[in-house]
Amino acid sequence: MKPNPVLDVDGVGWQATKDRKFTVKSAYLLQTSFPYGPHDIIWKVIQRFRGLQRIRTFLWLVCRGQVMTNAERDNRDWNLIFGAAIWNIWRHRDAIVFNSSEDYGSIVAQSRHLQEISASALTHTAAGPTTVIPIA
Repeated sequence: MKPNPVLDVDGVGWQATKDRKFTVKSAYLLQTSFPYGPHDIIWKVIQRFRGLQRIRTFLWLVCRGQVMTNAERDNRDWNLIFGAAIWNIWRHRDAIVFNSSEDYGSIVAQSRHLQEISASALTHTAAGPTTVIPIA
């Protein structure tokens, strides 16, 4: 990472904002930003494709990131484990702050368990009726 000449100091900073300070908004925009603009060449290539419409639609969905690939599945699993870890850290913090005698166990083990439950729920949603699975 190159030093920022505006700050006159070499240090670590968040690249998604001009002042290099982290914000939730910048993280959200970075996570949800679409890599291609409406005038990028990829859309023109897809528009000029001389094949079946269903293939053109498939290419459009692939470029929009809406086709489940192994890479996307891994990314979603990471998002699930990240969210589960943050939740469990919050629960442990509350237990310490409010002097709760409840033992939540390992944050990592609880996060993995919650991630597995979430992933299972996502893959079985279209399969039929929902089954309630206890979290703890």
